[in-house]
Amino acid sequence: METRFIVTLLFASLLVLIVGAQPVPNADRTALLNSALKDMGCKVTYETGLINAMVSKFPSLSSSLSPYIGKLQTDLAQLTQYSSQKDVQNYTIYVQETFTPNLVDANTAQRKGIESLRDNSGMDKNETKAAMRSLKSEMESLRAANEICFDMETHAGLVINYYTNSLNMYEKRANNLSQRNIGAAVLSNLVAEARQNILDPLKDEVNSAQNNSQIKAALMKYCLFDGCLNGTNFHMAAKYETARLQILLNVVSVEAVNIDLDNSGYPDRDEIKIALEHVDEIIDSWANVNANSGQLKTEWDNIRSAAKKIHALFVEINKNDVE
Repeated sequence: METRFIVTLLFASLLVLIVGAQPVPNADRTALLNSALKDMGCKVTYETGLINAMVSKFPSLSSSLSPYIGKLQTDLAQLTQYSSQKDVQNYTIYVQETFTPNLVDANTAQRKGIESLRDNSGMDKNETKAAMRSLKSEMESLRAANEICFDMETHAGLVINYYTNSLNMYEKRANNLSQRNIGAAVLSNLVAEARQNILDPLKDEVNSAQNNSQIKAALMKYCLFDGCLNGTNFHMAAKYETARLQILLNVVSVEAVNIDLDNSGYPDRDEIKIALEHVDEIIDSWANVNANSGQLKTEWDNIRSAAKKIHALFVEINKNDVE
């Protein structure tokens, strides 16, 4: 009876927790997303300001540059929507896979536009030089405004707070299992490893940073989840939920054996075990490399599928136990 009660407690919120991959308080999510959105807004203001200044001085560049204004404003609107929904995962994916490439393309188009003026600006040389001087002055003003637009130090504090609270909550969930005599050492070790490899070095580098560029470099070097294109990605949510499901499957499997529940008509325990082991292998293969949205979607679909099957087994065990 005690074991059955333990299992009931564990599965009461299983599917809810699985959907919320990063168990962070809404207040932390809101603060971090609001700050990140402010950063994106500053970037859009700066880039669109540059484009407008260039087109104003050199109208011939309008066809190649002006479309990026609409693209970046559309991106900002989409990010605003994700921020209002407290959707950290899709916000991060959109920044990585859509907004950042659009920024890069806009910068490339600006550079090519300036280079093209050397050969054919549609003006005489004196007019071109005067327009270039005026453009340079406007660019310096835009750059100065951009420097003070976003508080990188405060943002870094919010990221560190987000990571700290995430790990504290992961640790709490591991402790809850341990207190019910269910081995959760692998989860506790995972939290400790994340602190050692991500949180602590991130804190050290942010604290020792001398300027915004160094703070930004630190933030892009250590990611607890995913998003560091050229840094260390820990994939904490996927690792933790996969390991936790493996623990819960072991608990359910013991109960299934105790009541002699066969696999006929029920989710096959061995298949679930193999599926979770496969997810584990895939996550390990990512190492520290950033996982793209397609990779994350595939493995999270597999994780959720395993969770639902384990839950179905739990329901069947309880039904048979009552009978």
